[in-house]
Amino acid sequence: MQIGMIGVGLMGHGIAQNLQKHGYRLHVLAHEGNQPLALLLAGGATISTSAAELASQSDTVILCVTGTPEVEAVLLGSDGVGPYLQSGDTSSLPFSMANAKKDLSYYAAMADEAGAVGNITRAVLKTLTEGLEQGGANALLLELVTLLASRKDGSL
Repeated sequence: MQIGMIGVGLMGHGIAQNLQKHGYRLHVLAHEGNQPLALLLAGGATISTSAAELASQSDTVILCVTGTPEVEAVLLGSDGVGPYLQSGDTSSLPFSMANAKKDLSYYAAMADEAGAVGNITRAVLKTLTEGLEQGGANALLLELVTLLASRKDGSL
């Protein structure tokens, strides 16, 4: 099976290594946000220069990108994987509060585990800003209170 991986950052790199370890052929998207690719290339990975190229070479595409706007760009962009989607249904891609909550929880856990507070803080700010632009402050309030209440120390 040929697997395409878009988003070979901190989390995606580990996923990609595990895929290779289990014998999958891997294609990765060239991107400045990637972790160093030397180990993956040594394991037989190939680099694609566009999402469309990657999708055309892959049976399955895994997205490991930072948030909804990046997912939309990869799936719906002019050089994205959209034409290669089997169902063609992209109705669930626009920003939603459920996705924002998942993003915030992911960023909080990642910040704790990796000590990457600066980068994660910027990503959280971006997610919140997009949520405010699309849904207004009241739309975010309940989800943020719930998220903060779930943290023992009250922090993100």
